[in-house]
Amino acid sequence: MPFHLRMIDFQVMKTNSYPGTFSLFLKVVVMPFILVSQVFISCTSGKGGKADLENSKASSSPVAEDNYLEDVDPDTIFNYATKIIFKELNKYNWNNEFILEPEDELEHDIIAARDFPEIKGYNRLMLVITFTNLTVNTCHGCLGKTSLIEFERIGKYWQLKRKAMAFAIGYEWGLSPDVEVLDLGPPRQYGVLVTTGFTSAGYSHEEKYLYTFVQGKLREVFMFKSSNSNIESGDVIWGKPYKYETEMELVKGKGKFLDIVLTSEGEFGDEPKDNGKRFVFNGLKYIEMKGS
Repeated sequence: MPFHLRMIDFQVMKTNSYPGTFSLFLKVVVMPFILVSQVFISCTSGKGGKADLENSKASSSPVAEDNYLEDVDPDTIFNYATKIIFKELNKYNWNNEFILEPEDELEHDIIAARDFPEIKGYNRLMLVITFTNLTVNTCHGCLGKTSLIEFERIGKYWQLKRKAMAFAIGYEWGLSPDVEVLDLGPPRQYGVLVTTGFTSAGYSHEEKYLYTFVQGKLREVFMFKSSNSNIESGDVIWGKPYKYETEMELVKGKGKFLDIVLTSEGEFGDEPKDNGKRFVFNGLKYIEMKGS
């Protein structure tokens, strides 16, 4: 099945060992590989999954094994990661996620990346998050899929370490979700915060889902409504009017994982109020702290 691999505007986020963040400006061109520098990203685009997969092998660096890629210059990691990204996205059975016709085309977007520098006891990591959808899947109720691919640098090679294919959905109209990578406390225990939402018949809601690796699997460990309204059309269809927003903050608690505190503002009607609620990690997910 034909597919495209694109890269849309995002930031490569670095931890405190690399102070601050920097934006990567994008230049989309038809090329057989992805080359990343601190100024421009060249992006692949084209038809024919097999052809694109073959093109992605055109790296100037030698390939040791299918899941290992030599890293000569750390600033050009995507040049070497592209082959693995193509391979993983292309071999996944997307029939599990979409109703595919022979003429359908898949489009893969890289929507976020996070660089974890090497620290004592831990190798350098690069996290890449992608969004996949059919090019014709753009209706109001159409939803694409979000995937995660994690690379670990071992010696001079980057190795595919973990992946989670189609673990989350996107926005309505087939749009990609907003994604943020968070530090949850323990070394390399990152969380992926995925924001998605839907509007219909005067209702509007936005939800945030927090995922992290638990017992070797990427799992949803927390969810809350970040924006909710029943007066978008000007009339209240059912119940008392409400329109509010909720923000999440990670704070130090008694455990290794950071606690979550919610802050809400607005008109709540009959909706439950999350303002001031605190949640702690119980080993599998975040649960509300008693008395919060």
